[in-house]
Amino acid sequence: MLDKKEFIEKATLIYHSGYNKNFDSFTSMLRWSRVPILRRNGFFMAALQSNMLKSLAVFQEDLRKAEGELRDAQDDEAKKKAEHRILVQRQWIRVLQTIADGIAWRFYRFNRPLLRVMSENSNPGDLKKSDYDYVALLRQLLVSAPRFSLRIANDLTRFLRIADITIFFSGNKVMLYEVKKKGEKIFDSGTILAEMRKHRVWPKPQKLRQLVAQMAIINEKIQVPVVENGKIVKQVEIDIVNLDFDIKNHFSALKRFIRQADKDVFAAGIVEEGYHIEVTAAEKLKASELERLKAAKRAVPGWIKKTDGSVIKVANFDSFIDAGTEFPRNILPYSVLPLSATDCTRLMMGHLQVFVSVDTGILRRKLIERGWRIKDGNPWKEMAKAGKTRTHMFDHDRDSTLFYLEKDEGNATYKSAVLLDDVLMMATSFYGLDFILDSVDAMFETSKTEKKRKRLIARNYVGERRVLL
Repeated sequence: MLDKKEFIEKATLIYHSGYNKNFDSFTSMLRWSRVPILRRNGFFMAALQSNMLKSLAVFQEDLRKAEGELRDAQDDEAKKKAEHRILVQRQWIRVLQTIADGIAWRFYRFNRPLLRVMSENSNPGDLKKSDYDYVALLRQLLVSAPRFSLRIANDLTRFLRIADITIFFSGNKVMLYEVKKKGEKIFDSGTILAEMRKHRVWPKPQKLRQLVAQMAIINEKIQVPVVENGKIVKQVEIDIVNLDFDIKNHFSALKRFIRQADKDVFAAGIVEEGYHIEVTAAEKLKASELERLKAAKRAVPGWIKKTDGSVIKVANFDSFIDAGTEFPRNILPYSVLPLSATDCTRLMMGHLQVFVSVDTGILRRKLIERGWRIKDGNPWKEMAKAGKTRTHMFDHDRDSTLFYLEKDEGNATYKSAVLLDDVLMMATSFYGLDFILDSVDAMFETSKTEKKRKRLIARNYVGERRVLL
């Protein structure tokens, strides 16, 4: 989550006219990307992405210039000016890539496990290459792809960090392509497998990631071999389980609070027991209204102010985090929320400040009422531990378990868990508490049918296709 200093830096950007000059462009870009009849048109989406690639390249170039100005700054005023330019350019890049993430999420049909696999890589870096025009190459590949396919330039997004181009053919066939030698050579999984057979060696990490991601797309199962000295030392296997239930959400309440905040600057309310939303229309806030706003915020329910870790509070600003090459993968891109394009852009740029508070004690009680036995975890303590650097896909060493769950079925005991990540995903998606309750119940029913022991699973929530745009 953003610390206080970062929050203030990014929240106050909206009061600078220079930051806001791209607001209308971002809104238009987002609106066109979500038109139902056009978002399934491969040629139109390729053309839209082509223009977005040009914009991204300009933002990245301006960022490099600002970083150079910071290095060369001779006084505090020049340094402060350069730092502001860097902050603005980084936020513009984030907003544009969040719009592109929305395109990717729609093309992938909101399949979170596959999107997570595709995100398990470092940031590809700038589009600019020293020895050839990479942007022109990507634009050419987008336009020249098979006529009736959907395609996306992966480097345009934050989530798609494996391969350069993804093509979605008819019949749900999805292929990943990596471009090498200035476009003279293109690798797909078949090429990689042929090289493995020919040379009898495992591919290098970049190609191995592409192969793992492609096989996950085909098989709906994630299999990650950990290769050391040419040998597999272990293999992580994760089943992708499709859960289909109606996702109860609070989008109507969110829209109502936004409308109210547009009139009164601030709006808030409890939308269900243990679930509170507050919205501030920050761009409408005047200095004379600060005291009234502070008074309104002080009037929120007392349970929200608990400091024992039982109340989880998240904000749309948490999606603004960029720690090195990492970003918050459990927060869906706000470009897919069923709000107007204008309000989505306001959320992404910080004109709207939205906080969601969830009382995990209420969630715990509701789980017990549904027949679950519970043992409490301590995710905050685990998160405070020093973690080792990730060297392989899905190689994590922290336990974010909030609740360990058990339920009996005949002579067998089913074990599951609610992770802190699950609660953060629910809250930042504006889903209700039933999202978690229905999810663990659906997994319990699935386990009774499949009767598999001790397996790692990743949940694909099919119902998201019906509530997101």
